[in-house]
Amino acid sequence: MKTKHFFKSMLICMSLLAFVYSCERENDNEEDDDDVENTTVSPRGVWVRTLGASGDKTDIAIGGIANEAENRVYMCEYKGTVGLYKGYIDGNTIVWDSSHNLPNASAKLKGTQLELYYPSVSYSLPTLYDKGSWSGNCGALSGGTSGSTNGKALFWTSSDLGCGNITVTLSATAGIISSYYNSGTPECGATGFANYTLPAGTYNFTAKCSTKNWSGSITITANGCSKMRLY
Repeated sequence: MKTKHFFKSMLICMSLLAFVYSCERENDNEEDDDDVENTTVSPRGVWVRTLGASGDKTDIAIGGIANEAENRVYMCEYKGTVGLYKGYIDGNTIVWDSSHNLPNASAKLKGTQLELYYPSVSYSLPTLYDKGSWSGNCGALSGGTSGSTNGKALFWTSSDLGCGNITVTLSATAGIISSYYNSGTPECGATGFANYTLPAGTYNFTAKCSTKNWSGSITITANGCSKMRLY
C-alpha cells in the first residue's frame, strides 16, 4: 500500500511540475511576442520623433538621400539649436560620423514605429518615431542638391469590376478608384485612381467595394512610382 501511495504522489508531483513549466513557457512566449521586431515595415524612409514631455523634435532619414549611399542616415534635431548629424546604418546599428562624437545608436522597428536608443549610455531611454516627412529645418535631404525620400503609389483596375467605386486605405488615408484603364498601365497621379505620396517603405493596404475586398502590402521607393492593380 505504501508503494502505491508513493507512486501516486510521484505522479501528482510530476503533473504539477509539467503544468508549472508549461505556464512558465507560455509567459516567456508572451514576453517574447511583446518584444518581437517588426519585419513587415522597412526602416528605410523618414521618421519623425513622437513628442515627449521634453518637447524635443527630431527627424531621422534612413536611406533614399540624394547623392548619398543607400545606408546613409541623417538626423536633424531642431529644438532650440538646430543640429544635423550624419552616419551609416549597418543592421540595427547606426554609426555616426566621427566628427559628431556620438555613441552608436540602436534602431529597431517595434510595431509600425522606429525605436532609437544608445546602448552604451546608461541613462539613455528608448525614443519612438513615426513615419513622416523631413521638416527641412536642417536643409534638404541631399548631398548638396535637393532630394527626397518620398515616393508615389498608385492603385488601379484594368476593367469595370461591377462593384462601384473602390475605397483603398493606405497609411490611414483613404483613396478612391472610380475609373479603369485598359490600354496599358496608368502613371502615378492619373485621375480616377487612388494615389499616394509617402516616405519610402513597405505599407499594408486594404481595399473594398460593394462585393469585393483586397488586402496586402506595397513597397514605395524614394522618388519612385509603385503601382498595384486590383482585379
